[in-house]
This record gives sequence, structure tokens and C-alpha cells, in this order.
Amino acid sequence: MAKQAAWRGIHDATHKQRDVSQTPGAWVGSVVHTADGDVSTMVESTQWVKAKAKLQWVSDQLETGPGVEYKTLESIRFFFVYVAQAHPPTIPYLRGFHVGFLAPKPYEGCI
Repeated sequence: MAKQAAWRGIHDATHKQRDVSQTPGAWVGSVVHTADGDVSTMVESTQWVKAKAKLQWVSDQLETGPGVEYKTLESIRFFFVYVAQAHPPTIPYLRGFHVGFLAPKPYEGCI
């Protein structure tokens, strides 16, 4: 039956299905809850800790070291794109990363 459904363009991955719940666990780093008709989205706690650690690392590197390697900063930027999907208040900070990458040359402090 799954083969026939796939042939018709209906792709169903049973390993991705979950039981119905108003408070399911994290899915792709974000947690969504519904209560009293309101839907709230939060970043999974492990992802939030990782995000804070990455920001602290960048801050430390820019204060003490010769700069941050461009590819490393790019990797951190992509991680924050992922975080911003679940936590929209981080979008203005993400824009700061984007502005730095859209400059014609790597910005000051970048190796």
C-alpha cells in the first residue's frame, strides 16, 4: 500500500509520526505547545544553551584573538537561522550576522 501511495506522490514516513498531544516533545529543535487556543513556539533547551555558548565564543574571540575565521562565523550564522525559526526575537541579531556577510569584503576582525 505504501508503494502505491508513493507512486501517487503521497509520501508518508511512518517513523516521523507521533501520537496526538498538545505538549509533544521537541521536533527539529523547536517545541510547540497549545493551550487555551494559543500556540507558542520555543527553542529546545539544549539548542538554546548551544546558541548562547556560540555567541559567547564569538564575543571572546573578537575581544581577545586576532579575529574569527570566516567559515566558522558562516557556520554559526547558519545555526542561528535554524534557531530564529523557533525564536523570532533573535531575528534582529541574525540580521547583524547577515549584514557582515553581505559586505563586499569580510568585515573587520574576520580572518
